[in-house]
Amino acid sequence: MTSHVDATLEININDWDVTTLYQFATKSADFLVCKNCGVMAAVVSKIDNSMYGVVNIHSFDNLESWDYTVESRNYDSEDINCRLARRASAWIPNVRINSRNS
Repeated sequence: MTSHVDATLEININDWDVTTLYQFATKSADFLVCKNCGVMAAVVSKIDNSMYGVVNIHSFDNLESWDYTVESRNYDSEDINCRLARRASAWIPNVRINSRNS
């Protein structure tokens, strides 16, 4: 997953019939997953009436031409308040989801 605090993220969902939202136990974020291929494209989290997000760069085209570093992270020990604070400080702070059908 990747994010940038100065970025804007616009997610266009053309068909909700092939998109699912998944939530883990904390129910603090929605994982957008393609029902056809199983790829998780993005994660969004509503915090204090603002939508934050991260994207799965491995779902991008031409990724092999990018220069990036992979870092492994584990957030299992975070409580919900720490988790939301981390997201608010590190995730893309301006997210909009557009859809053609509902």
